[in-house]
Amino acid sequence: MQKSLLLIITILSLYTKPVAAQGKTLSYYGDTLQSLAITFLTNRDVKARQKACDQFLPLIQEALKQDASFKFNFDSLTGACITYATDSTFRMFTWQLYVAEDNYRYYGVIQPSNPTAELIILNDKSDEVADPEYDILSADNWYGAIYYTIQDFDTPTGKKYLIFGKDGFDLFNRRKIMDVLSFENGQAVFGEEIFATIEEGRRPRTQSRVLLEYSAEIAISLNYDKERDMVIYDHLINAKGRYPGQGPTLVTDGSYEGYEYKDGLWVHVEKVFDQISEEAPREQPVLYSRSKDIMGRGNDAP
Repeated sequence: MQKSLLLIITILSLYTKPVAAQGKTLSYYGDTLQSLAITFLTNRDVKARQKACDQFLPLIQEALKQDASFKFNFDSLTGACITYATDSTFRMFTWQLYVAEDNYRYYGVIQPSNPTAELIILNDKSDEVADPEYDILSADNWYGAIYYTIQDFDTPTGKKYLIFGKDGFDLFNRRKIMDVLSFENGQAVFGEEIFATIEEGRRPRTQSRVLLEYSAEIAISLNYDKERDMVIYDHLINAKGRYPGQGPTLVTDGSYEGYEYKDGLWVHVEKVFDQISEEAPREQPVLYSRSKDIMGRGNDAP
């Protein structure tokens, strides 16, 4: 009887060892996800891109449910942006699917550092958000973006997070976004009316998030500055579009605006520095250059 049991265990081990070697390690997940990401970022067939993206989402959820996955940095996965909260309580995976010139879809997963907490899946509903600067949103009706910075800050009602992202938006224009992320009963809440513009003699005007729309020809900055303990971003001015059908657009003029945290509000600062460039900087046009990437654009600085 003991010999028979030992034989069964030996046979089972021969079958299970190759399965484990085939790919249930975190390194395997990272490599497989990267392979799918290359497809949905570079393949010229929209159906192939969509299929790869559809496979990517459940696979990354499976990967992030593995033991000790939060400590794994997924170095091989360059097709998604992995951004950590400054207090290391969670990280966000965000990625983009290019569908057409004026159609970008975003996907995201929030992974808490607590292994017993549930993953939060983000569902991009940008096209259905009626008032993106004021609406309070959830994970199920998220304003999609690729996030590059998560900065925590304390409020009277607990810790919250500034999150900074970028949106391909359309052929001629891009958007950068500064939002507020908080958590209530394990659920993500996006937006809060704490971005304030204060004018003398008037009541403060507040909004839930800040959207900067600008020409796809240029790169702009929007980020938290640790040294100055404030948000700094490029001031934008009107400019005439260069291409048929483009219409007016916005470009930088070399000056900067910002937000400072005061009494529970991020208060707008009209001018951060005194120096102003003589001419608004423009990058070389990339709108019709497919040598950059499948979206026809180059890198955009935070």
